[in-house]
Amino acid sequence: MQHRFQRARRPLTWLSLALFVVTCESDQLAGPQRVVTARDTAGNVATSAEVEGGNPPHNVVVILSDDQRFDMMPYMPLTSSLLNAETVRFSRGFVTTSWCCPSRSSILTGLYAHNHGVLTNTAPTGGATKFKPKSTVATWLHQVGYRTGLFGKYLNEYSKISPTIPPGWDDFQAFATEAAYYNYKLNENGAIVNYGSVTSAYSTDVLASKATQFIWATPTEQPLFLLFVPYAPHAPATPYPSDVGVYATVPKWRPPSFNEPDVTDKPAWIRALKKITDAQMATSDALHQRQLETLLSVDRAVASIVSALQLNGRWGSTLVIFASDNGYAWGEHRLVDRKNCPYEECIRVPIWVRAPGLVARTDTNLVANIDLAPTIAAWAGTTPPGKVNGMNLLPLLESPFTPWRSALLIEHWGGPQTSSGVRTSRYLYNEYANGNKEFYDLALDPYQRTSRHTVAANKPLIASLKAMLTELKGQ
Repeated sequence: MQHRFQRARRPLTWLSLALFVVTCESDQLAGPQRVVTARDTAGNVATSAEVEGGNPPHNVVVILSDDQRFDMMPYMPLTSSLLNAETVRFSRGFVTTSWCCPSRSSILTGLYAHNHGVLTNTAPTGGATKFKPKSTVATWLHQVGYRTGLFGKYLNEYSKISPTIPPGWDDFQAFATEAAYYNYKLNENGAIVNYGSVTSAYSTDVLASKATQFIWATPTEQPLFLLFVPYAPHAPATPYPSDVGVYATVPKWRPPSFNEPDVTDKPAWIRALKKITDAQMATSDALHQRQLETLLSVDRAVASIVSALQLNGRWGSTLVIFASDNGYAWGEHRLVDRKNCPYEECIRVPIWVRAPGLVARTDTNLVANIDLAPTIAAWAGTTPPGKVNGMNLLPLLESPFTPWRSALLIEHWGGPQTSSGVRTSRYLYNEYANGNKEFYDLALDPYQRTSRHTVAANKPLIASLKAMLTELKGQ
């Protein structure tokens, strides 16, 4: 069978080799199958379904920030420079549920929230006690020989189950209290360690040091999977001391949808919001500045991780993903520092993917957090043992003309914003549990200021979007 990448008559890159192994149909090319059992440093045995795989040669690094809007990347100059060549920057990157714990659960499993069951941040409908960790990207990779490490924020309310270490992790160093910049506890492979308020305890720096140590400590012949999950830029957004004031001159955020004057077209939960007061604006503006400044420490962490990979000889075989667990509303639609919403400010996030041999570009295809797990599995040369809703990004990285999805499911739970919707490259159609509806044409109304769900001329289009929504909810 002739593979499509051979048409270029060029040597196979790491990326095209990974794609060749994953997509070929010949049993001879797929390699021998084997059954393995995963056991982490705490003695937990992964009980996911058996995984088939050979000896995966590729490293994986995922850097996941917390509450980072898609438009905050320009404030990370080191990351923007280091993840430039061989990087695809997805301008339409989304989370399917814009809330920390549901989104992180989707990243680990490749599933929509209605399938993994973590609907909110707290018990009984969400949080770490609700999550089922038996089959995650960590167990999949561990079972095919990867050394796996997590450093930082795992899931909300992990403190309720700490010091339990989820299956699949060799080096697990996670916040054992709610995540913080100072005065926190880490579960360091079963041992709870207190960190205080001195500058050297600043959590982003502590975690970055642990991440680079993990790279150096992994045997040269063993592939690694590193998940670096700092708290920044989550509120209260405490910058590292030398970063305080760096972005003091950044203009205040005032897009056309800011403090929206007329919300009569919006659902009841938005109509119930009062206009933002001057005092609220001042407090919120100060938070936004601090959020940008906390990203500078993440920026330096990215640089230290990339440097370690280069010096360690792994850079030429490493897939690097930078993403955020959700966006964050900065006053749009009267939403002051909120994230559990279906609007662009909440659901849109940076998703940048670097792989050796890629041609750098900006890509406009619809991608999402659910795509990360199956992509990582494919890069490692294995297959998720069960159902996933996400798609493997590797073919899309190779070519923007790869057949791809036309719509994503957007779903939220918790209070009056409980809803489900469909996001296409142009439209957002959303239905609420109380019967409210929204429809936006983002080509005409990119700031989603006016819902046109009652316009008669839009009925046929809305009907087709509703049919898409019904299909997606059934997946």
